[in-house]
Amino acid sequence: MKYKLAILDEYDRADRTERGAILRRENLYSSLLTE
Repeated sequence: MKYKLAILDEYDRADRTERGAILRRENLYSSLLTE
């Protein structure tokens, strides 16, 4: 669970370009992230 929260925290602090890199690195789709 801590890992997931760390990814979400990193994603929230990132700009648009960095967010894409995080999603690719973690093999996630933006549709999986909801507010």
